[in-house]
Amino acid sequence: MSIAVFMNPAQDAKVYPVSLKEGEKSLLEEPITYAEMNNRHKTRYLEIVRLKKLAKEVNWSQEELDLKLSQLN
Repeated sequence: MSIAVFMNPAQDAKVYPVSLKEGEKSLLEEPITYAEMNNRHKTRYLEIVRLKKLAKEVNWSQEELDLKLSQLN
């Protein structure tokens, strides 16, 4: 198996939730495609960047920014 399989997976490859300890919540509810997972990641990243830029423009305190970022999850 090549490392390229992990570096550049097929876009329709399935990503499955990992096994967790009892009581922990999974990040994924059901299996999704790699393309969908990648899209979610990019969307979340762009939202974080947007909030940080807004925080700088509006002069939010670090606590306010942290609160807004924690609400993204």
